[in-house]
Amino acid sequence: MITYSLHPDITPEIVRQCGKHGAKAVIIPGGRARAGLDAQKVGAEYGIEVVIEEICCALATGDNAIINEFASRFGRPEFEVRIDNGKITSARVLRSSPCGATNFIAQNLVGLDITDAPAKAGLLSSQYPCRAVRGTTTGIHSSATLHAEAVRDAIEKEMEKTAIY
Repeated sequence: MITYSLHPDITPEIVRQCGKHGAKAVIIPGGRARAGLDAQKVGAEYGIEVVIEEICCALATGDNAIINEFASRFGRPEFEVRIDNGKITSARVLRSSPCGATNFIAQNLVGLDITDAPAKAGLLSSQYPCRAVRGTTTGIHSSATLHAEAVRDAIEKEMEKTAIY
């Protein structure tokens, strides 16, 4: 279960209802303030893994198989790129942010110079209509940083792979 409950007082009840109905894991984006202090306690009572992340694209694998299955496809962004003459010729999403920003970014990377692509990825992430908090130094800015780093990593991997020794 992924809950975007807007009021922290209802989050523990959502977790409780998940436990009563057999859920094994709950992902709560929005950080601890949105999750309420009791959500993880309630999860422990029902044997539910409760993962609280500031933003969904920060989600990574951990100790829970159900969370790991989800996080293998959605969470911390991961790209694969092809490069020719210093420009990105193709971009493929290996792991997407749940909101879809990663796919939007990949569509807009083709043709970019590799030196500009990471910063452009961060900008595109900020322009995409995801639910990350805006107006703070976290939220959407953290998403932008994660996407920029993911593009930078993809470029480095491709350059290492295609380097002539």
